[in-house]
Amino acid sequence: MSHRDELPCITYKKSFDQTVKFREVKLTRDFDNGTRKSRYIPVFTGEYGIEALLMVVTSFTKAASVLVFENAELFDNFDQCVSGVAETMWANIANNITAAERTTARFDSAVTELYTAIIGANARDALIAYLERGVLKPLEVMPNEHIARMQEMVRIANILPGTEPMITAQQEKNIIFASFPRSWRSDYRRAKGDLATDSLGEITHYMTILKGLETTTKQTNKKRKHEDEGSDESRNRGRGREQRRGKRG
Repeated sequence: MSHRDELPCITYKKSFDQTVKFREVKLTRDFDNGTRKSRYIPVFTGEYGIEALLMVVTSFTKAASVLVFENAELFDNFDQCVSGVAETMWANIANNITAAERTTARFDSAVTELYTAIIGANARDALIAYLERGVLKPLEVMPNEHIARMQEMVRIANILPGTEPMITAQQEKNIIFASFPRSWRSDYRRAKGDLATDSLGEITHYMTILKGLETTTKQTNKKRKHEDEGSDESRNRGRGREQRRGKRG
């Protein structure tokens, strides 16, 4: 089975939004100067899939920087940030790493092993295939929001394990451009010419203009249709009055 036939580990619609409340764990560090710092980290339970795990890892990495966790401390504290099946998977990985091997670099590779255990060794390949075969911008989504989500998916693809080369900046631009409606792409090429030298900012700006024109046209057509229906209704009422007067005469 080719990667194009595999289901991606994430899709365009995000598995959770900002309203979701994750259980949190408090990580604390006491420093030699007598100060104490703490950070709250969401706990990955397996719910919401790999995007939730990536969020947890990102939060933990930022907290580790502030709390100055290094080497074995990373392993010991990350253990508190996973639960359920994910905790078992992490334990299976961490328990096979000796105390001497528990370096910061080894922690990073252990996290990648956790990704592999949860979503498979070819997750990047399947996600790239999903992006390249055509993710289309939903009608209701604004261009800047759409591009932000596409960039997020590209970033995730480049983090995940796989055999495909990571997506380059030019490939990212091509993938995002191809996700817009065909008529918008044609309009852009006529007006701008060379996509290769344009930035994503320029694409975002132009596509936002096209979205505004599309919205205005729809509103105008809707208003015109409403006015036409009102005129038809008025004419019909007028004919009815004339017919009634004719009968009385």
